[in-house]
Amino acid sequence: MQQGLDELGELLALVHRATRGAAQATGEHRSSAVWGALSTLRQSPLRLGDLAAASRVAQPTMTRIVEGLEAQGWVRREADPADARARLVVITEAGDAALDDWRHRLVAALEPHFGGLDAEDVAALRRTVALLRERLAAPGTT
Repeated sequence: MQQGLDELGELLALVHRATRGAAQATGEHRSSAVWGALSTLRQSPLRLGDLAAASRVAQPTMTRIVEGLEAQGWVRREADPADARARLVVITEAGDAALDDWRHRLVAALEPHFGGLDAEDVAALRRTVALLRERLAAPGTT
């Protein structure tokens, strides 16, 4: 296996575990699929089917999620400029604010584990975030 891929696999597993634990600690009742859909839509508006595929859920499930997000005022549907017959799901300002709030609550739940990081550890996290952002922004990545 290529150098670093074992560590990347471990990082992904640990991030998933930390996110799941933090979500449970917040007492939030919404599914992680809701927050995942908003995160995906923050990157760009998508058709419902594409959003379902990106979120790895069935289209009927995503339909229910989007209907709930619309009821909250967190997304809206707009005509697709590339195809007037199609509709795009677009995150709203309220959806952006809700996603920011959710992320802040996750961080607050993790604070007991990470609040005492020294400057070297913070620098390591910043380098990791920058590396992931750079690699995932490359063509052909999601």
